[in-house]
Amino acid sequence: MARLQGSYLGVSALVFAFSFLSPVSPEPLSQLYSMAMDQATIIRTRHSALYTTIKTDRFRNPDLIISFSESTTIRGMDNYIRILRAFETSTITNAPELIGEHLEFLDIFRAALNLVQDDENSIGQRRGSSYTVYGTEISRVVGSIGHLQAKLRRIYRRLHEGSSYQGATQIVTFDTCDLDCTVKRGLFLIQEFNYYISLAVNNFNTLQS
Repeated sequence: MARLQGSYLGVSALVFAFSFLSPVSPEPLSQLYSMAMDQATIIRTRHSALYTTIKTDRFRNPDLIISFSESTTIRGMDNYIRILRAFETSTITNAPELIGEHLEFLDIFRAALNLVQDDENSIGQRRGSSYTVYGTEISRVVGSIGHLQAKLRRIYRRLHEGSSYQGATQIVTFDTCDLDCTVKRGLFLIQEFNYYISLAVNNFNTLQS
């Protein structure tokens, strides 16, 4: 019995060792891009619904758009406007740099939307329970952004030969402002993320093909 047990343990040890020697084929890049596009599409659908709801219920105008000139009057938005316009005018097309750029912008948007979520909680405290706030819905979008970032980091490591993405260098802060400024600031950032995520879906679709 002892001999049989020893033989069993010996075979188990060989199987265990062989499992480390057997190479695991990496997922094709096209599959990783497809996963990223699927996640970005989920975010786009979820966020678009939130964006429409806020415009309709809070501002009574489903077609409302904060123009560039109006956004410059919102306190503390100068830095965001510069960052957003930099992405819109970017000419980067090669995949390694483009994925890094998307990761950086997602870092910035995720941090900004976290602050919008905090603003929503503050608005609720200032306006009372009868005023509808959207902190929970924004939190779901922020969580979805995290899932997309995880998928893009995998792509980034593949494209950069194992090197990991180091994170955005931009520091995201909000200036203190009154209630009107706070709700406009939130809408502006939600509006801009809605525009960005549509661009991202198109980018990932192009990279996939």
